[in-house]
Amino acid sequence: GPNLINLALMVGQHFFGWRGAAVALAGMLVAPLVLIFLVAIAYAQYASTPAVAHALQGMSAVVAGLVIAMAIKLFPAIRHDLPNWGWAGLAFAGVGLLRINLLWVLVVLGPIAVALAWWRIRRA
Repeated sequence: GPNLINLALMVGQHFFGWRGAAVALAGMLVAPLVLIFLVAIAYAQYASTPAVAHALQGMSAVVAGLVIAMAIKLFPAIRHDLPNWGWAGLAFAGVGLLRINLLWVLVVLGPIAVALAWWRIRRA
């Protein structure tokens, strides 16, 4: 995860300066990137196959379950924070009720939420 990448950056910078940090970062990210490209190429090749389409439909149910599990896990952290409930409600309304693409909901709500959180922290 991120801690491993940070460790690689620190070791690379310690021994070889900014070049070492850049190579360490590249070394940590190239293998997963190549794997993602291979999966994308395979998907482009076999996306129209009925078995692949059914497998992806099954995976969408799994992803929905994982999102619900993460929401339940995060519930104690936002239980008493009303602004977080507001953002969650707006995101749900945008994606679930209005059927807006998740990317656009995040592009609009994300910067606004971050700016308001920064303003609240600065004020406190």
